[in-house]
Amino acid sequence: ADDMDPRCDRPASFPKYAEHVTTFNGQVARFNADTSGIDCNRSEGKVLILATIHDTYPMPKSTKCVWVSCKDFASANALKREVFLNSPACMAKSCEYIERNQFDIIDQAGRVLIKTIEVAGMQNLGALWNLKLAFESLPIPFAGIVCDKILWWCNSLLPESLPRPMMELGRAYDHHLLVEFAEYTDGEVAELEALLDRFAASQPEGQVRYHVCQDAKETLRAMLFRFAVNPAHRTYCVGMGMQG
Repeated sequence: ADDMDPRCDRPASFPKYAEHVTTFNGQVARFNADTSGIDCNRSEGKVLILATIHDTYPMPKSTKCVWVSCKDFASANALKREVFLNSPACMAKSCEYIERNQFDIIDQAGRVLIKTIEVAGMQNLGALWNLKLAFESLPIPFAGIVCDKILWWCNSLLPESLPRPMMELGRAYDHHLLVEFAEYTDGEVAELEALLDRFAASQPEGQVRYHVCQDAKETLRAMLFRFAVNPAHRTYCVGMGMQG
């Protein structure tokens, strides 16, 4: 508190953030290495100041996780614009895109990672990951790939990571959105669900389908599946002999 300057009038977050990300003007609203805005409110991917105070959204009263699958990218993009970024007062908390190739790679190379996090907890992942990196740095033959080879060989020994409804959608469609609705204001989740229903009904039969996660376990599995994209890609490349 002694370090705070009471005369400071700089904003503690990106000004009018909700309006910014829901405005479609031909410009990318949010991206890595974004240098717009004042220091500490940017998205540069660098940590220069370690002690800052920011205002943010309050904790939502409730959340709902939805897996949405589309036949083509144009439908997925329209869905994002018309439903999930509908207005500053009613938009999704998060929206993650998964393309069919990514889906298949995670399923074929990410099951061990997902099960490990599910059992050990995200809080222990850092130590396990550092152990893997330490082994890969050893000056012995194949140290750099043996861990991922083991993950690749063991992948098929575990059951599918996603619940059956989401696995069926993942294999039937090529474009997927993992979306989280949040009740920041009363009725917000219901309004987003209504927008999603109207959008799906307006499309040709079978163009858009979705599954609402039924409990915390389904939600966790869906979130971990998306989290596994990058590490599963390396395991897949090593397993298939495509590592550089």
